[in-house]
Amino acid sequence: EISYRKKWKHWAFADYAKSDYYMANWMVRQLSGTMPNEDVDETHLEKAKQVLRRKILVGISSQWEETIRQFKYYFGWEDKTPFCS
Repeated sequence: EISYRKKWKHWAFADYAKSDYYMANWMVRQLSGTMPNEDVDETHLEKAKQVLRRKILVGISSQWEETIRQFKYYFGWEDKTPFCS
């Protein structure tokens, strides 16, 4: 991992959050394409939420049958062979 720092190994999250390495709203920046030197506001948050709504589908491995059922519904998949999933 390119961003790994050996000295972080024993840091608590609070230590990291107080450090110069911490970037506020990192996920919002990633999803909205906002550069680190730009301020983040509600419009960036809304854009990030739109990306999640359009592009993210989550399944739960411990509930695999239900996850597959929901994927089938979402994608419009049909079983051509009984019990194939």
